[in-house]
Amino acid sequence: MVRIKGGLLMVMIFTCMLSTADAQEKDSSVHPIVFPVEFLDNAIAKTSHLDQGLTKKTEKYLRAMSKAEKKLAQRLAKTDSTAARAFFAGAQENYSRLIQKLKVMDTKSSTLSGEYLPYADSLKTMLSFFNQSGNFPTIGRATKEKVATAVKGFNQLQSRFEMTSRISEFVKERKCQLGSALSKYGKAVQAKKYLDQYYKQARYFSDQITVYKQMLNDPDKLQKRALLVLNKIPVFQQFMKSNSVLSSFMNLGTENASISGGTDGILGLIPRDQVASAFQLGSGTMGANVNGLIQQQVQGGQSQLQQLRDRLRSGEISNGEMDLPNFKGADQSTKSFWKRLEYGSSMQTVHGSYYYPNSTAFGLTLAYKVDSKNSIGIGVDYKAGWGKDIKHVNVTSEGVGFRGFLDIQLKTSFFATGGFEYNYQEPFTSLGIVRDIDNWQQSGLIGISKTVSLKSNLFKKSKLQLLWDFLSYRQVPRTQALKFRVGYSF
Repeated sequence: MVRIKGGLLMVMIFTCMLSTADAQEKDSSVHPIVFPVEFLDNAIAKTSHLDQGLTKKTEKYLRAMSKAEKKLAQRLAKTDSTAARAFFAGAQENYSRLIQKLKVMDTKSSTLSGEYLPYADSLKTMLSFFNQSGNFPTIGRATKEKVATAVKGFNQLQSRFEMTSRISEFVKERKCQLGSALSKYGKAVQAKKYLDQYYKQARYFSDQITVYKQMLNDPDKLQKRALLVLNKIPVFQQFMKSNSVLSSFMNLGTENASISGGTDGILGLIPRDQVASAFQLGSGTMGANVNGLIQQQVQGGQSQLQQLRDRLRSGEISNGEMDLPNFKGADQSTKSFWKRLEYGSSMQTVHGSYYYPNSTAFGLTLAYKVDSKNSIGIGVDYKAGWGKDIKHVNVTSEGVGFRGFLDIQLKTSFFATGGFEYNYQEPFTSLGIVRDIDNWQQSGLIGISKTVSLKSNLFKKSKLQLLWDFLSYRQVPRTQALKFRVGYSF
């Protein structure tokens, strides 16, 4: 049997789906649709990647918080060993148990806690729909196994998210306990830096969970196309209304609720006006007073917030129970290594001299974002010569170079830039010539860089650099000391 790959398979799948949609209005119990195998492969790969990443990152931050708490315990023990021993008893074992529970596989169906994720809800409902054998009676055993694998992987990921939610609650409670314990000893303990380190790791952990939920809720083109087609099939519409998370608290399975087609159907959900209507229906006994009740809840929340502020001012609640006031989190800490790489290019034109013709150095750079403000990187250069003047244009290879650089943010879009370069500054006709190490020159660069955002699909921003080569005075023949470069980030 020949397997068709790529967009051609999807076109065939969707054509078959559309051709059977009218027939299903008469009999919605059976619809022989060609099964979207590639969509299943994509779902399996996505959930597996997220599950492994979430487990690894959560374990990393649990170990970091455990380490910070251990240092805090050691510091407090120098002041009051008995109290510190009693307070921190079993703390390290708690972190170890959480790590072990995190690794336990649970493939039972559950619900993602926290904010509602529409595309994650749609993905789960689609997999459940595919998992019902009556919807696709003609698929083979291998495909059925893939369906089971996809459902199992998604359920396992949901359980992993549920476990991270429990860990988050533990971390929040532990933050308050540690803050209260430290506040009893005052500033003399000098252990606040360890508590701050704990807070930072807890914040990174919270941000990381948010990032992974966003990744799960970010649909690919295959999922969007599948949803667009499935929403035109009455059987799936009814299944969506009866089995999605949204339907569970808005009574979408009732006769009064409906899911419309059209362009809004691409979400696999219902339009905004129907959500509002369904909320009124799902509110049950609240009826027309739902807005008033919601307003009462908001006012009650504001009242509790004011009480919390009053308790903080009076000293009833220690500052240790609050999160770091000026800590915004590190946006790069939640990203993988590959997501923290930044690709770019640079260009520098040099006027000719007695020794060198007019030339332009073209460079490619690869930077790693250490954090949101600083980055380090490497690059390569190729210098093209253009001849002496407009009457004597002659394209030649005038040199190559390698560089390493460091950018440290000073303020907003201004950076302090430093770097070290090795450059081959002589004309060459083959790469074999540049192997002579004695002909390479060293350059030490320091200066200022300014970034400018660009409204371009290709380039994210441009970088203007003014650099001083403090080693140029040692070079023979002497090169230009001040260098102006223009760079672009992809």
